[in-house]
Amino acid sequence: MKKALSLLLSLVMLLSVTAGISFNAQAAKGLASKTVTISVGNGSDTFEFTPTKTADYYFWSESDGDDTIATRLYRKDTGAYLSKDTYYDDGYDWDFQYYCHLEKGVTYVLVCKFYDHSQTGSYPVYVDYNPVKSVTFTPAKAKQFTEFTTGEYIDEDTFIYFYDWEELFFDAGDKITITMNDGTKRVFTAVLEKEENTTWTEVYFRDSNGVELGMIWYETDQNVYYDEEAGSYAPTPWKCGTHYAVFSIAGKTVKVPVEIVPKGWYKVGTKWHFSKDGADAKGWVKASGKWYYLNTKGEMVNYWQKISGKWYYFNSSGAMVTGWLKISGKWYYFNASGAMATGWQKVGSKWYYFNAGGDMKTGWLKSGGKWYYLDDSGAMVAGKSLKIGKKTYKFNSSGVCTNP
Repeated sequence: MKKALSLLLSLVMLLSVTAGISFNAQAAKGLASKTVTISVGNGSDTFEFTPTKTADYYFWSESDGDDTIATRLYRKDTGAYLSKDTYYDDGYDWDFQYYCHLEKGVTYVLVCKFYDHSQTGSYPVYVDYNPVKSVTFTPAKAKQFTEFTTGEYIDEDTFIYFYDWEELFFDAGDKITITMNDGTKRVFTAVLEKEENTTWTEVYFRDSNGVELGMIWYETDQNVYYDEEAGSYAPTPWKCGTHYAVFSIAGKTVKVPVEIVPKGWYKVGTKWHFSKDGADAKGWVKASGKWYYLNTKGEMVNYWQKISGKWYYFNSSGAMVTGWLKISGKWYYFNASGAMATGWQKVGSKWYYFNAGGDMKTGWLKSGGKWYYLDDSGAMVAGKSLKIGKKTYKFNSSGVCTNP
């Protein structure tokens, strides 16, 4: 998860930096070139290029080792940086590639350096049209996940949830097909491998010869990341619905849809929550035929709870109780709505009386100026005579004692 958090900081994910795609078009050495010279430690040189037509281009370098880099590309007139898309191809010993959309007549400046900032020397840099026509993604299966199942909470107090991107977006057998301008194609198939001594899953896209697709950047609409400078998490984990991961190769982007469906119950610390339509439910929730109640924090309540002026009881699993229940040696009755009964209540064919606190009454009861008697089961005696102590009392069909 530490790795995942660092990836979220920049909203990109780097799969690998290995061998990639070979382009015959690059053998022409480009539309323009320059030998850049890095003369001092930590120094740099620039390569300027002014396109004669608006199109997608790429810059690359060529040297004896993987030791050259381009640190940025910007417009000379405004100084505005360009977004870039990169990956590597060791088949031509290229150390970097930038794929960008450039405008006709605008001069662009590429800043070139060495990986080792103390290194000095020279190397050629080229620019040419982007030879990639299209990039497509074919999933092995639909990307559908239950909410809160592919990551973990990183801040239980604010319920910020982080998803594991690789588990969400890729399955073994997913395919990336790259079609070149000349019609040739390369197909790369996803392989998932566990990192040694970790719980992380790495994704590698390899062709039939085992060559790995070099570098791919990912972005998503999951706006959750840790801002080290601010010292806080950004808001909103994903809600239920369709979301996307966007990956880009050589400036060609593809959207991978991911469907998040409701999960239901999930636990944060010792408290249970219920996901409904992508958000924590509050108040009454019916799940698996039973009723539950969640407080204003979205936490499931247990035991006694007063709701809208009425008392309810929820068992240890959080389910609302109905019917008879013995609590601390006393009997209570909860009607079909779950509300605790008080006063006279008919249960089945018998009448019972429950005190203001809800506990069942037994013995003599004076109600409405009349006397009644409730036997040991709590049922009202009616339509018969009953000896209580040394006296026999008579009770009419309404349960009223006629000789108190």
